[in-house]
Amino acid sequence: MCFGLPAMLVLLFYLVGGITPFGDTTFLSMDLYSQYFPMITSLREGLRQGDLIYSFSAGLGFNRLAQGAYYTGSIFWYVLALLPEALMIPVFHLMLALKFGLGGWTFSLYLRRRYGEELPLCVGFSMAYALCGYLLAYIQQIMWTDAVILLPVVMLGLWQLLEEKRPLTYYLALSA
Repeated sequence: MCFGLPAMLVLLFYLVGGITPFGDTTFLSMDLYSQYFPMITSLREGLRQGDLIYSFSAGLGFNRLAQGAYYTGSIFWYVLALLPEALMIPVFHLMLALKFGLGGWTFSLYLRRRYGEELPLCVGFSMAYALCGYLLAYIQQIMWTDAVILLPVVMLGLWQLLEEKRPLTYYLALSA
C-alpha cells in the first residue's frame, strides 16, 4: 500500500488532468522540456551509437560522461533511453508515477526497520512523504526525484551505522 497508493494517486491525477498516457497534456515544460529531456534524448543517441563519452551534436560538442554523472545518471533514464522515441514521453510520465510510489515504499521500509514493527500510521506517513511538497514543487527538476527515493535508505543506513555498527546499507545507499 505504501508503494501503490501514491503511484495510483499520481496516475489518477494524470487521468483527471488529461496528462499522457491518458491525454495529450505533458509535464514537459521549462527546464524539463528545454534541458532534461534533450539530455535524455542525447543519452539515447549515445547508447545507440556506442559513445557515452563525448558528443559533437551541439556546437563544438559536449562531454556526455560529465552530463551523465550529474543529470542523467539514473537507471530510470537509461531504461527510458532504450525505448523507441514515440514511447519516451508516455513512459517518462509512468516512470514519474513509479518514482512517487518508490518514495513511499522506501520511507515505509525505513519506518519498519528503524522502529521494528508495523506502525499503524506507516501508510499515512509514507504517502505524506511520497507526495511531499518538495517532490511536487520540483517535478520539473527530475534529477532530484531519485534523491527522494534514496533519502530514507540513506537515513536507515546511517542509523544502522551509528546504532548497530553495520555500515553496508549506508555505503550502498551513498553509492547509488
